[in-house]
Amino acid sequence: MRLLLSLFLVALLAGCDASAPASNALAVRFLVDGQANVTYQAADDVSTARADGRWETRLTAGPDDVLSLDAVSTDGQPVTTTIEIDGRVVATHQGLRARSDSRPSERSQNEVEVKGAIEALSADRVRVQGRVFRIDASTRFLGRDNEPISFETFAVGTVVEAEGHLQSDGTVRAKKLKLEDLDDDAGDEHEVEVEGTIDAVSPTSITVSGTVFATTAATRWLDDDNLPISRDAFAPGLRAEAEGWVRDGVLTAEKVKLDED
Repeated sequence: MRLLLSLFLVALLAGCDASAPASNALAVRFLVDGQANVTYQAADDVSTARADGRWETRLTAGPDDVLSLDAVSTDGQPVTTTIEIDGRVVATHQGLRARSDSRPSERSQNEVEVKGAIEALSADRVRVQGRVFRIDASTRFLGRDNEPISFETFAVGTVVEAEGHLQSDGTVRAKKLKLEDLDDDAGDEHEVEVEGTIDAVSPTSITVSGTVFATTAATRWLDDDNLPISRDAFAPGLRAEAEGWVRDGVLTAEKVKLDED
């Protein structure tokens, strides 16, 4: 398994530019705890090292330099990585595989996407595939061709695609509610897609953002590049995308993919 960690440095010092003097350089410290092979890059200089329990290197970089750190686990155990700039921790991560970035994440909350029939609905909540989506002023209501429609269009039994962000109370803040059609021959089959943090893994199931998917010998396990990997690479705390179908009342995973974007 590869553990990828990328750091992009933008103008962190006010008023600095490419012509800034050396006195404005940034002191960068990389730390890796665990057994791993490490490749790190500062500007055009690429170097390698080996983490034997703990690895550390210090770099001097300009405010516009792009720095990256790749760590490949050599014992199959999670590796902890930390980045400091001028003595301030800007990124830390633990896992078999990860990407961290000094910029704010565009997806700071777990995303959930579900397709199925509305099971219950009220003025501010919709339940689809057992997930409760909370409706607020930011929720978009769309027709089958992505045209804006009224919330009153939806009713219990209406087939929808619901997307949103998982909240601390287990509900999902709805970003979008869109009319969908089931295939004529689909019967009671519904497709379900969930993206978020892995809560639990067992020999016969995986739970992502509170949604339990049954797994079988046919379930495909993929890394972030869509390459086949062992299911042992999936562990609680990692991010993943799970896709599957509800058939005869059972949600079974068709594929589970590590998600490090």
